[in-house]
Amino acid sequence: MSKKFNATFLKYNNFLPLENVKGLFCYIIEHYGYDGLSVLYQKENDDIAINIGDWHGNTLDPKNFDDIDTKFMVDTLPNIVSLITIMGIGQCQLFFAKSDELVLTDLQLSLNKMAGPGFIDNIFKNTCNVQKIIKIETIDDNCIENIEKGTGSYKNDLILKPSRYRNFHDTDLDTYRPLYSEFKR
Repeated sequence: MSKKFNATFLKYNNFLPLENVKGLFCYIIEHYGYDGLSVLYQKENDDIAINIGDWHGNTLDPKNFDDIDTKFMVDTLPNIVSLITIMGIGQCQLFFAKSDELVLTDLQLSLNKMAGPGFIDNIFKNTCNVQKIIKIETIDDNCIENIEKGTGSYKNDLILKPSRYRNFHDTDLDTYRPLYSEFKR
């Protein structure tokens, strides 16, 4: 795992307002914040390279890791790398939100393709901590009203991700990003 390939970290995407996912079948997820670690995985033939960065696109020096980072690199990352290798993925970037522990939130395969939240939950939940799914439902007017009121399971800050990955096209900037929305109290 010592070979270094030429790749650049992608920044974690900003969230869109809640109304962007209206009418879509979405995973409603406990908000995981705006910061964490990124793991860039690349495999070429039998060589594997792993680079560690932050959610802002910066490469991190392992000498500066705290206890949470170090424990993750030693105890969890090798199992994740094995799983990704077995799945036959050539390159991806994993995003781990950070608080008291690292939690897998996203797996980006290319600029326009990310694994859905159900895939992450089903494949990785026995290997590492994954984002907390509160429920899965179609985002309609009633759902939005309950989210805004903070009733029942909607009482905390939330992230909404469509069950099938979708891009949002910003026509002003002519850019694409994941159609992920948030609701913050």
